[in-house]
Amino acid sequence: MLRIVQQTSAINAQSYYTTADYYAEGKEVIGQWRGKGAERLGLTGEIQKKDWDALCVNTDPSTGQSHTKYPRRERRVGYDLNWHVPKSLSLLYAQTGDERLIDAVRDAVRATMADIESEVQTRVRKS
Repeated sequence: MLRIVQQTSAINAQSYYTTADYYAEGKEVIGQWRGKGAERLGLTGEIQKKDWDALCVNTDPSTGQSHTKYPRRERRVGYDLNWHVPKSLSLLYAQTGDERLIDAVRDAVRATMADIESEVQTRVRKS
């Protein structure tokens, strides 16, 4: 199952890094930079808090420059896509420890993310 959460507050998005277990070290899953956007920004490997925080406030982590000419206070910071497997799969993995189940889930998420990324669009306003 896929759950999408829209973040409209930079402060909330930044705190999400440390309060949710998706991106924090020492938790169940360590987040990884993926996709063309991360590639364009030179972000690879594990998600680092300093890079996450910079992006949440509309700043390029490498240069410190703003990503937009006219930053707005009220804006969409981003979208968090949460992937959840069915309970039956969790139980099967708990019983068997079969790593192929985890690999299959990861492969499915990567393929779906590639599909989503290929369809992402934005609106460009003039004047």
